[in-house]
Amino acid sequence: MLWAAKLALGARRFDCVVVDLSLGGARLHFVEPITIGAMVTLTLERLGALRAEVVWQEERSIGLRFVDEPQKIAEMIGDRLPLTVPSSAASA
Repeated sequence: MLWAAKLALGARRFDCVVVDLSLGGARLHFVEPITIGAMVTLTLERLGALRAEVVWQEERSIGLRFVDEPQKIAEMIGDRLPLTVPSSAASA
């Protein structure tokens, strides 16, 4: 997955690329340094705005943990992502 997105940190807005997305969070390519624990809003044109906490940063990637309820996130994502593990992956 490579989706263009915006990351808001307070009044500041940054361009980023979502490279992995799940019900629990996301991994982004993001060039600005950002504080672990910062509360941000990730906005994807296809999905809308998701509130998240920065949980890690390594070089040009950051990890986010969504703070909204998983049910709300599942409703936003809808049929855009598989919400279950494929049986071939579960047996690997």
